[in-house]
Amino acid sequence: MGEPLEVLDSVGAGPLAALVGVLLQSTERATPAMIDGRDSIAAALVAHRLTRSATQWWIAATTSADRAVVRGLDHLEIPVVTNLHIHSNTGVGALAALPVLQVAMTTLCVESVPSEQIPSE
Repeated sequence: MGEPLEVLDSVGAGPLAALVGVLLQSTERATPAMIDGRDSIAAALVAHRLTRSATQWWIAATTSADRAVVRGLDHLEIPVVTNLHIHSNTGVGALAALPVLQVAMTTLCVESVPSEQIPSE
């Protein structure tokens, strides 16, 4: 197999190459990225091959019934937000995972504030 981006270019996968760039840029900027569906898994696998440390900034939206996605997630070893087994490449898993992440962030923020600083009702 050649260089990852050359392989994507040779099969006419411009949108996937762009997604690889987005994932690599998220790593460069230390910005979390949510992986959801077969296309983003494929891009993540290429980005991971280019920069092994990139996965520290990624999470998977959900598990999938798609064997390719399951294998990709196993290879990437990234945390999965929900266990919904969604078989879609439309971002539905990410939409389902966002409220879970919002609750987690709110809980972390509230727990990090000393109790005497939390207004009482």
